[in-house]
Amino acid sequence: MWMSLPNRDWNAWAILMEQSFCIKMIESADQLDLYQKMIQMDTRDLFIYRHKADLDNYVEFTSHVIRTLWRYYNNGSGMNILKHPTRDMCSVMDTIFGTAKSEAINSAIYSVVHSRSFEGKAGHPLMDRIAASIGCDPIAALEMEPEYVKGILEPLGMLQHPIYFISDHQRPEILDRLLADPEIGPLIHLVPEEASWIGGDITLAINANVFIGSPASTFSGFIAKSRVALGYNNNFLFRKRIRDGTWVEVCDYRCVFDKDVLKSMA
Repeated sequence: MWMSLPNRDWNAWAILMEQSFCIKMIESADQLDLYQKMIQMDTRDLFIYRHKADLDNYVEFTSHVIRTLWRYYNNGSGMNILKHPTRDMCSVMDTIFGTAKSEAINSAIYSVVHSRSFEGKAGHPLMDRIAASIGCDPIAALEMEPEYVKGILEPLGMLQHPIYFISDHQRPEILDRLLADPEIGPLIHLVPEEASWIGGDITLAINANVFIGSPASTFSGFIAKSRVALGYNNNFLFRKRIRDGTWVEVCDYRCVFDKDVLKSMA
């Protein structure tokens, strides 16, 4: 159901959507005549829509929706929005660790670093606003310096395990710095180019023991939300350096859902 559209049996897919999310799918304008009251919203209104419940209820509701999506993750059937064949959400993990039944995939211990640079300097105004709101560092999550990454992984004992690096490929110098570091350079792994795609990269990050991302990225935000919904801790997006030089998290797991902090990105 997720990350794909059906290439056959549309009715069965629509029924599954309606039953899973308690919605009604309208396929033609004629169906609207059956209803006496309608609320119409354009795309912009939907994008900036703000849930009226308190934060804890919003986290619970959103987590339920995300868990439902993952319950029906795409296994390689159907097509994408361009009507091309889709790929299995687990394809990246299968490429790296072997099939889902293998011992390697069940016992894998690894971290994922997501680097999102944004076109131009778009990420900096976003991070400046987020930093002003909650006090996190305005550039650390954009630069992903080796010391920043090590400051997160070392206390967790994760500097003995692989680190998978996923990015938008806009700033290769970030990866170059990590590879050049004598401590974490040998641990850095890339997803094979032929295997990498958005659904597979998301799945790899969600199943990691540790996830390091940027709060200015909706991609990182969705990964972090999914990890919270599925019960995975060790998500690091909102960090600041304190006086002794160590890095600490400035807010709890709810921050990535908080519209006061992330606005429409939450």
